[in-house]
Amino acid sequence: MNLISKEVTHITFGTGRIIFMTEKRLDVHFAESIGPKAFVYPDAFGSYLQMNDSNAQAFVFEEYMKKKEQIEAEKQKLEQLCKENEEERVRAATVKAARTTAKKKREQSNRLKSSKVK
Repeated sequence: MNLISKEVTHITFGTGRIIFMTEKRLDVHFAESIGPKAFVYPDAFGSYLQMNDSNAQAFVFEEYMKKKEQIEAEKQKLEQLCKENEEERVRAATVKAARTTAKKKREQSNRLKSSKVK
């Protein structure tokens, strides 16, 4: 949806119009005393901005919720990767410890055998 020229309300700056928009950024021009301000899109609609048109607000809120869900999914994926990496690190440490123990037992056994031979 094209939001350029749509009216918004900011909790501090008041009413303004969208003058520029990309996938991640939104510029709003407020009263001359305030001027243009840049916002992260659609994040700003979660806290600071509200569309004055109800259809546009519904669209923006949907975009905001999609992004929020995407961030949560990425966070969960990262947590899963961290958990898997930790499990792999523990497995590797366990294998290394087992090999070290086996090597020490072999060396001890060899020392006992060589001392009995003498």
